Amino acid sequence: RIYDHNKMRILNGKAGLKSLSLPERGRITLKGENGSGKSSLLLYLKQNHFAEALYLPAKFDLEFPEVNCAGSTGQKMIRILKWLEAKPTLPKLFLDEWSANLDESHKKSISSLLDSLSRRTLVVEVCH
Repeated sequence: RIYDHNKMRILNGKAGLKSLSLPERGRITLKGENGSGKSSLLLYLKQNHFAEALYLPAKFDLEFPEVNCAGSTGQKMIRILKWLEAKPTLPKLFLDEWSANLDESHKKSISSLLDSLSRRTLVVEVCH
């Protein structure tokens, strides 16, 4: 199931990937049962937007030389998103299970940052 935060719609069924076009900005959440292909779809989208997209898997240990990545997963994610927010040009953001293992405070902070970023770029997230 694909939920588009901006258009408040839900798309069900087996739409072909060739018919799936992405907007320039907004926030889209991919939801579904375990094993339904959410992460595979996210990776497919990343591969097709390689040069203009940033992919953050559920358990990322990526290095951002400009960002202090010390601390908890939530603290790292907030620093990375704030760093991205300050950039004049933003990549598309593809996030796989970003809220896994985060406390409610970090979930709310990160969700708010994603809302802000989605006004300037496309945010596609996988959630349970």
